[in-house]
Amino acid sequence: MGLALAGAGDYANALPILEDMWKRSGGRVSKRSELFIAVTAAASIAARRDAGDDAKVGELVTAIKDNMRRYREADIVGDGRSFGADYEEGIAWYLSGDPERGIALLDKAGEDGVFIPPNEAYLQAIYDDPGFAPILALPEARQRCERARILAAVWQPAEGTCP
Repeated sequence: MGLALAGAGDYANALPILEDMWKRSGGRVSKRSELFIAVTAAASIAARRDAGDDAKVGELVTAIKDNMRRYREADIVGDGRSFGADYEEGIAWYLSGDPERGIALLDKAGEDGVFIPPNEAYLQAIYDDPGFAPILALPEARQRCERARILAAVWQPAEGTCP
């Protein structure tokens, strides 16, 4: 619920839920636990910033980066669809004040096929970055190509319907 509220920009109601999740996670970001993953941390960062609590943002960024370090050490790169180490690390670098490095990693994630959600309020700062526009367009282009490929392989118009 906290992630959904933050996604809609309702940070005031999201923050207490996200903070409770952070506490129950033991202050750790981990894909394995599903309790507090990198996007939950990104939502918490936005909620804390909205509440004027920038001083507590660093611990969340550090937790994302620690999780990425564990992924890299274990040679975990992602599933190429819904999860990617480059995507999560890109978010961490962007939100920690290194937008160039963040955008480069997000671009790599997009090229690798990781789905990047296009409309989450807590990622608005990234969406607003001019360097992110081509990355956001990648899934749309991929979808057009896949649609054409599938239609060409399985759909044949009935005789007389197409000249």
